[in-house]
Amino acid sequence: IDTKVAAGRLPLMLDHEWETEAHVGVVRELVDTGTGYLMTADLFATEEGQEARRYVQNVLAADAYVGLSIGFRPLRSEMVTIDGQSVERFTEIELREVSLTPLPSVPGTDVVAARSDRTVGDPTHPAVPAAPRDDAELLALAARTALHALSPEARAAVLHEYLTPEAPEARSACTHATAPTTAPTPGNAVSMDARMAALRTTFL
Repeated sequence: IDTKVAAGRLPLMLDHEWETEAHVGVVRELVDTGTGYLMTADLFATEEGQEARRYVQNVLAADAYVGLSIGFRPLRSEMVTIDGQSVERFTEIELREVSLTPLPSVPGTDVVAARSDRTVGDPTHPAVPAAPRDDAELLALAARTALHALSPEARAAVLHEYLTPEAPEARSACTHATAPTTAPTPGNAVSMDARMAALRTTFL
């Protein structure tokens, strides 16, 4: 992934289509947060690239959903049983492209912003530095994005935990009930500084 991204060889496509018109951008960064990835991509100054930017901006402005999906070539796999069914699990893949799509197969792959401060290939629109946001503003923006990605039931449970005045014993029980069942391993631990750097890359 690092090699492809650094070389500009990981394309941003539309709905996994491989026509030239569906190639609307290039992935510039994939940051591992320990629980997922934060991606930044540049959209081209082509008609299709700018149409994709306007599409994302309009979807987000309507408080609607657009996500991301990956296209890959399987290199190794194995058959496993999950819930009584035999399924193929990929243990090694070659990532080939990332696609904008309103129907991603994996929940939670949200597009959270589409900025207009830079357009690749258009010298009339140079990069415009965005005003820096402090850590509190970035964390609040990330929290709103995460809440938006949850189901209504899960969102209500999270808001109940933080907004409902309760006795300390009840809050402790609620916190315990919603805590992850497994702790992150040392190899997956990510420092707060690294997480804030990933947030700044995504939200500026």
